[in-house]
Amino acid sequence: MTASDNTAPGGGRDPDRAFGRFEIIGGLAANGQVTVLVGRVNPAGSVFALKVGTGQPARSLVEREATLALSLAHPAIVRYHELVKDDASSALVMELVDGATLAHSRRLMPNQAYQFRSVVQVADALLGALAYLHEESRLVHADVCPDNILLDDRGRILLADFGSAFRHGQPDPEAAARTHVVAYSSPAVIAGRVPGPADDVYAAGAVLYELLAGKLPFAALDPTTLTRRISGEIPPALDQRGPLPWPVELPAGWSDTIQAMLCPSPEGRPSAAEARRLLVA
Repeated sequence: MTASDNTAPGGGRDPDRAFGRFEIIGGLAANGQVTVLVGRVNPAGSVFALKVGTGQPARSLVEREATLALSLAHPAIVRYHELVKDDASSALVMELVDGATLAHSRRLMPNQAYQFRSVVQVADALLGALAYLHEESRLVHADVCPDNILLDDRGRILLADFGSAFRHGQPDPEAAARTHVVAYSSPAVIAGRVPGPADDVYAAGAVLYELLAGKLPFAALDPTTLTRRISGEIPPALDQRGPLPWPVELPAGWSDTIQAMLCPSPEGRPSAAEARRLLVA
């Protein structure tokens, strides 16, 4: 979680201390019964982000995420440290990322687009993280979007938020039914099907497309129209939609690879590892 995009501190908790040893020094976000707080072990100790679920079902959601996230170890994935509990709440302790989300960063860019060399860095990190999740951890992230990609002040690009993730081949109906960001959702996800690795690739393709073009593959003023367009249309290829905001000639294969990532049929999409090889190697 990032320390720059502060919204509101969590409510309903001891303002000074939590779980016996964390001094609460700030808040990052609040979403119903789940809050993200900033905690320090002692006045001179390390600072962490704590994703706190208070009451049911929030506690179960946080504990479920912990069972998946605590085993992850990849340089492009936020580090998760431990699950802590008290009588009222459960909290997932994770690294505090000193930076901003990709969504926030893009909005500050001229024409809301990234220069090509920066998009390559995002593609390398994001697709590397997804390849690790899909092939080594057997996880589907199921909520890839710019708000869940963090940029820190050391130049790292990190995939975060595993609240909707689940083991591939062991679908969790509770995870599949959760809300998703329509603009980065594949036709199958919009139709209510259980997400798979190919749907993470689709979302990554939409992220990269938006970074380069300054616009999403599909534009719409309302969610209903956006859903209809994603479900029934093929987006214009990057090399066919006119000049990009930054003057650059895309390397051979870049437009075709991102177009393949956005293929309406999951069978037509490359794996995350293959897409990374085509875009980065």
